[in-house]
Amino acid sequence: MPAITALLNLMLAWLTGATLVLAWLRHEHSAWSTDKQAQLRRTMPCALLVAFLAQCMLLWLEAALMSELPLLQAAAEIPTVIGSTHFGLWWAIGSTALLAAAVGARIRRLALLGLGLTVFMLSRSTLGHAALDGDLSWTILVDLIHLASASGWTGLVLVAVRMLSSAQDRATASSGFFPALSRAATFALACVLLSGILNAWRHLGGAAITLTSPYTLLLAAKMGLVFGAAALGGVNRFIVMPSLPSRLDASGRFAAILRCEALILTIVLILAAILSATPPPGTAD
Repeated sequence: MPAITALLNLMLAWLTGATLVLAWLRHEHSAWSTDKQAQLRRTMPCALLVAFLAQCMLLWLEAALMSELPLLQAAAEIPTVIGSTHFGLWWAIGSTALLAAAVGARIRRLALLGLGLTVFMLSRSTLGHAALDGDLSWTILVDLIHLASASGWTGLVLVAVRMLSSAQDRATASSGFFPALSRAATFALACVLLSGILNAWRHLGGAAITLTSPYTLLLAAKMGLVFGAAALGGVNRFIVMPSLPSRLDASGRFAAILRCEALILTIVLILAAILSATPPPGTAD
């Protein structure tokens, strides 16, 4: 289940980043912008399909866990899970939202695409640890903000790595793309840190922190990697980016640091998936 969740997180991040970049580029009228928009639109159906298949696999695995049956036999329990459980209700809502996002991508309506992804993120929050306080709670809102901002930050970095993969791409990218990317990533990072601190405080029981629990150790590793990625982003924003207009090698360094940041954030997504399957201290296994 953590492996499928990590794959779903990765697809969600890519889709979020691609949606944000498409929203920027639609106001530009350069050959580079047109080419990159076409590339992003070609990747969206594949990412949406993989996300939907991962979503279906999570339902199947959950049915096996609830029924305590082998995976093949648990397939017959899927309708019951959908129709009579909290997981099934929000799985159905999330799946419908994912289909709406696919329609938005197909007809090129970014508003529908963004709304579908947002509702899908809400469904993910209600199926995680945040739901321990109920579906209508501040923890759900905080978790939704955390998931959306983490997906935005990671997705922007992953998409930018793809868009700036060649020297020609970096040379022809619009002068406003690098600052826009940096500003958006910085805002997303601030939201990730604030919501992450609130989430950690809630799940670790305030001051009653169990330092040796698996959840706490995984969370500490995740936070360390987040700060490492943030430091790389800071180097790009405050050291490399100011020299972009005057130094030809600066864009190459910007892209190299971006690739390192993307690798770290991918590992963060994997740890987040493992955390989602790890009981916080003070909760039953």
